[in-house]
Amino acid sequence: MPIPDDEIYTASFGYWVKRRRLALDLTQSALARRVGCATVTVKKIERDERRPSRQMVESLADGLEVPDAERVRFVAMGLGERAADTLPLARRPVTAEPGGKPPWLTGSDTRPAPGARFVGRETELAELDRHLQRALDGDGRVVLVAGEAGRGKTALLAEFARAAPAAAPELVVAHGACSAVTGLGDPYLPFRDLFASLAGDVEARWQAGTLTAEQARRLWALAPEAVDTVLATGQQLVDVLVPVPAVRRRLEARMDAAQATTRIEALRREGEARRDRVFEQATAVLRALAQQSPLLLSIDDLQWADAASASLLFHLVRRLPSSRILLVCAYRPSDLAADAAVPGGEGTGWSVRETLFEIERLFGEVEIDLDAFDPVAARSLSDALLDREPNNLPDAFRVKFFWQTRGHPLFAVELLREMQAQGDLVRDETGRWVARDEIDWAALPARVTAVIEQQLHRIDGEARRLLDAASVEGEFFTADVVAAASGLDRARVVRLLSGELGRQRGMVRERGERPVGSGEVQPPTQRLARFQFRHALFQHYLYQKLGAAERQRLHARTGASLEALHRHDLDAVAAELAHHYTQAGDATKAVEFLSRAGDRARTGYAHREAIDHYEHALSLQRAAGDREGAARTLMKLGLAYHTAFDYEQARRAYRAGFGLWHQAQRLVPEAVRPGEASQTLRLNWTTPATLDPALAPDLISNALVSQLFSGLVALTPDLDVVPDVARGWEVADGGRTYTFFLREDARWSDGVPVTADDFEYSWKRALHPTTDSPLTRLLLHEVRGGAAFSRGETEDASQIAVTAVNDRTLVVELAQPASYFPQLLAFPALFPTPRHVVAHDAAGWATGAALVSNGPFTLAARETGRIVLARNVGWHARRRGNAGQIELTLDAEPETLWRMYVAGELDVLNLWMLPPEIVHAARHYYPDEYVSGAQLLTHYLVFNTHVPPFDDVRVRRAMALSVDRRQLARTTLAGALAPATGGFVPPGMPGHVPGAALETDVEQARALLSEAGYPDGRGFPAVECVMRAGRAHLVEPLLAQCRETLGIDVHAHELSQLDLLDRGPGSSALGFGYWVPEYPDPDCFLRLCLEADVADSGWWPAKYDELVTEARALTTQEERLARYRDAEEVLAEEVPILPVLYGRVHLLVKPWVTHFASSPVKQRFWHQAVKGDQGR
Repeated sequence: MPIPDDEIYTASFGYWVKRRRLALDLTQSALARRVGCATVTVKKIERDERRPSRQMVESLADGLEVPDAERVRFVAMGLGERAADTLPLARRPVTAEPGGKPPWLTGSDTRPAPGARFVGRETELAELDRHLQRALDGDGRVVLVAGEAGRGKTALLAEFARAAPAAAPELVVAHGACSAVTGLGDPYLPFRDLFASLAGDVEARWQAGTLTAEQARRLWALAPEAVDTVLATGQQLVDVLVPVPAVRRRLEARMDAAQATTRIEALRREGEARRDRVFEQATAVLRALAQQSPLLLSIDDLQWADAASASLLFHLVRRLPSSRILLVCAYRPSDLAADAAVPGGEGTGWSVRETLFEIERLFGEVEIDLDAFDPVAARSLSDALLDREPNNLPDAFRVKFFWQTRGHPLFAVELLREMQAQGDLVRDETGRWVARDEIDWAALPARVTAVIEQQLHRIDGEARRLLDAASVEGEFFTADVVAAASGLDRARVVRLLSGELGRQRGMVRERGERPVGSGEVQPPTQRLARFQFRHALFQHYLYQKLGAAERQRLHARTGASLEALHRHDLDAVAAELAHHYTQAGDATKAVEFLSRAGDRARTGYAHREAIDHYEHALSLQRAAGDREGAARTLMKLGLAYHTAFDYEQARRAYRAGFGLWHQAQRLVPEAVRPGEASQTLRLNWTTPATLDPALAPDLISNALVSQLFSGLVALTPDLDVVPDVARGWEVADGGRTYTFFLREDARWSDGVPVTADDFEYSWKRALHPTTDSPLTRLLLHEVRGGAAFSRGETEDASQIAVTAVNDRTLVVELAQPASYFPQLLAFPALFPTPRHVVAHDAAGWATGAALVSNGPFTLAARETGRIVLARNVGWHARRRGNAGQIELTLDAEPETLWRMYVAGELDVLNLWMLPPEIVHAARHYYPDEYVSGAQLLTHYLVFNTHVPPFDDVRVRRAMALSVDRRQLARTTLAGALAPATGGFVPPGMPGHVPGAALETDVEQARALLSEAGYPDGRGFPAVECVMRAGRAHLVEPLLAQCRETLGIDVHAHELSQLDLLDRGPGSSALGFGYWVPEYPDPDCFLRLCLEADVADSGWWPAKYDELVTEARALTTQEERLARYRDAEEVLAEEVPILPVLYGRVHLLVKPWVTHFASSPVKQRFWHQAVKGDQGR
């Protein structure tokens, strides 16, 4: 239905309030002051998270200056008595920032004059305009423009975008394009262009002439609403589709720079692991913006779209109907990739070809075919091209010119240029073009390549050398890179590109600047001048004319220049670098950046791109005979297929990798031989609860177990799964049956072989109801029969489906397929124990100094305050480190540890649980030795829902609403940890839900506590929050907030690790703990942790159990993550736990420690550490 010119209709009451507030140029705080409420209340109303009372609605009407004629309807809608879509919102201008338009839009237009005017294509423009009118009437749609190179697709899109705003005063235009060089390996490239423009990143595009002043003004005016919409409903798009600088610009209009930085960093952390909602949020943001201003979006060169963009486009086009969005996509049919989609998460589901089929199914015949030869239309276009300048060309000339070019725009334009340059066309005394009497049409080039060759023939010397180098970088290129590749001075290159090759010969055109810098949050440190060939065929021709040796040389120099310019953010150009180093013949560099590009694509759920990059790297490694590198790439490839739920392809990749892995182990010597491993690596640690793998309950114990024992598989610092005691494995029955084949050289430290029987014995021992191993039992519930045996439902251990077929073969059957099972096997709790030792001394075998183990180290000494590990010379695996022993200082006071590090008595200082003042000192005094990295860890409060007062959900929610995590992280902890503003699953893991946490609302918190029978905290019992010693500094400031805002008596109470374990789960009313995943899957947090830490405290409702149980059984990532999102909503609603902080790894590492790997999960890699002699 058409939308009247004088009004639009809101999507919700909250959206109306927000739009009205912005139209009045009010901040949320300013409106809150007018209304007399908290700022957070306004925020929740605008997000439609809170239904206001009648008094509040009346106050809002006053504060928003609602006209009397609309007041009754406004109040009714605010109270939910009228539908939201019945309330009109008068169109009011919304300025981009408090300062209005930027100087570059308000000053005189100093940009270069536009090139030749657009002519012809009236039929196509009229067709596009008809589609636009339907979109303006609320019938959103897609139009396809098809044509081969030179047919004028780009020019047609540009002309339509230029003319359309005149007919639609509110229309906002944005453009994106795919890349021939990196598009297939650069996820979401065209959509990043679109969203960058919508978010206000328009200056460079305006300066380059790709935007008219009116287009730029409209984009700039829309930018605040666009960024606000992203922050409200599309947080996951930040740094994926929406550039961080645009978000920073908007945030700094509301807060100081430090607060903006903190907010941006939180958004980036929260969005790193959650790529599964990009499609949903991108579509929601565009539809919301189109409610305010209709959108004309165009994507050029769709044939080069990456799989992630194709899948996002597929998702978007299905949701365009009933919106005010027209999407125009141009593509070359001959260049369409016939790639197959990979199942799995977003960014992998659909190819460009399949998306085009879906567009045809949804919208019918919406393709404009520029390749279709219509003699009448082609002749009209040919004449229009001739008539762009005054002439007296006769009809005979026009006919010959038409049949020579067939109306092909590029042919016609280039042939016309050539004729003018050769003197076949000259100006008469009036300045009009006329033709010579005799023209040898047969001598003129009949193919466009010949036209291009004659154009380029007049360019030589430095200019030709420059163009040759530019052709290697691609259709789009930068002056800095071309200067380095060609050996010319940068200033000279810019002058040539802007002058002779640009304005004079029209070979290239300026395309703004490409920012590079040291990070996404900080401003760019350099801006590179960007140019484009006038047509891709010029670049293609130049590149093909280069000799093989010269082409290889220029690719090498281009790659080196790009690598140097982007040295602080190589992942952003990894795909480009992989391309250039591949063409340069530098296999080592090519593999490095193919692997990085693959990792980047994989973590962004672009599995198709990841697989392509890994496959390419693998081919180069195989050609070079790099067995170890090929094995590692095959492991990455297996993981990419595994995360895409393609078990058969994963099996093939792993099978191929196993053989190469063991060849490399045999043929490549250790980096450090046993006799050379004389270094002592000195670290601080905490006394472990046990060194028995089956009984280890926490990170502290498991980290030591992983040094002393080895499992079937190992997890690398990059979270790749590689063989360990198992030399390989097979997966059958749809992911239910695993057969492991053990190495023959795996031995216990006493020389006894490690056998499959050791694994069977260890797992069944851990599952026995009398064994104090609650965590290990839960892990082993994946095994068929394991859960029933551990619960005492059967006493027959043979029902547990883990079987040692012989000494070297172990068969494991799962109750149901588990995509994370290989990662789970790398967790120390599933490592074997020596049956020949444990069977004789089950209680004491792991307590003495003569511990029998099978890992990279053995236990050399164990005493109060100190543990020493010695290198296991009989360990079966290769190692790269040179540590002969590991010396651990246990349980020392923070000040003591600081003095030891300063004195050089510690090589590595773990800062993780030290007070904030020491972390701050470490950053200040040792910035070059300070290391910080991601860690998948969540700190949380856990409530005992069995006992008062926390058996009342209102009390739990009151505490959740009373705390300010951001203040805790920012001030008390000085940014060492991040506020847990999302769900329980931390950033960096699939399943993380940004913004899931309850926002601070003291008013509502007090009201809930009063409803529960504790007004102002009266009658509330004194509560101790129990935690492990050394953690009070994390939680006490949080509890202080509760005391201050709610008036309740709640304090921290520290216990030793052993005392805490003796108490067991559910023994305290309130606890504080942390969780690091045993395997990087949301199941580990949302099921395993809650079963281990929360279920015994009384909370495990049927609806939650149903969600996590269903998620375990599903075999598609998208469906699993949807269930986990719903489970997070239940957690946020009922608050059995309260996520408080997300963790990071913080270390000080002495300069003489040249390699010290860390991991975001529980594993430590001390056997890979390398220490120099100066650290003795």
